[in-house]
Amino acid sequence: MENKIYYLSLDNQQKGPYSKENLQVMYRAGKIDEYTQVWTQDLGEWVELRGYSDIVGTVPTQKVYPSVGPQSRPIKRISRSHHMQGYNTTVVQPQGSNGLATGSLVCSFISLLFFPPILGFIAFVLGICAICSCSNKGYAVVAFLLSIVFPIIGMFIGVLVWGGLS
Repeated sequence: MENKIYYLSLDNQQKGPYSKENLQVMYRAGKIDEYTQVWTQDLGEWVELRGYSDIVGTVPTQKVYPSVGPQSRPIKRISRSHHMQGYNTTVVQPQGSNGLATGSLVCSFISLLFFPPILGFIAFVLGICAICSCSNKGYAVVAFLLSIVFPIIGMFIGVLVWGGLS
């Protein structure tokens, strides 16, 4: 019976000690894979578990990572981008506006010339909704502020125009 002690590098931390049987159970359960770094006392370096055919089943080429022993900080696992093939890796970017802020701005601009109290109120409500739900808070806040300012300016324009006609 072999009493070899193994240490693993998991989540950038050294874990162990483990027996060979422990590693076999962990490997079969999917808790570790062939790329997990392992160290034993007879090694001077951290190596990938895939080099231990008695644990993982085959003997491919090992990659060696410099180290002094289990007391040294384990090295991060190498990225395995080839394992990502077949997965959807599209990154969804948040939208700048959900339409509410834009609607608020449109109503605000129109309220400069037509129906300032009504369109101003609609713009104000849309601006509040935009602040609550829009991912681009800056844009939503500008739309909200303009929904207050433009209807007021629109009312002054209306007073000037109607005052000049009488």
